[in-house]
Amino acid sequence: MIDYIETLTTLVQEEIRKGAGEDDVPRLPVPEKFKDGLIEGFYVVNLRFLYRSMIPRPDPKRTRLPSPGKGAE
Repeated sequence: MIDYIETLTTLVQEEIRKGAGEDDVPRLPVPEKFKDGLIEGFYVVNLRFLYRSMIPRPDPKRTRLPSPGKGAE
């Protein structure tokens, strides 16, 4: 299982480095050593999870729009 996680982490990191988006990552083929019905069923979900965990999310405190009436002049 550790090999699976490490392999997927490396695949996702490489795709991020190439500029791939979240919708590109699930298109990665399942590595041959993990072509097992059970693991394949979770492959895309795991790729998306890893992608989302590696991409920095904007700080919601910095991206809020001003409230109506505040700074609207």
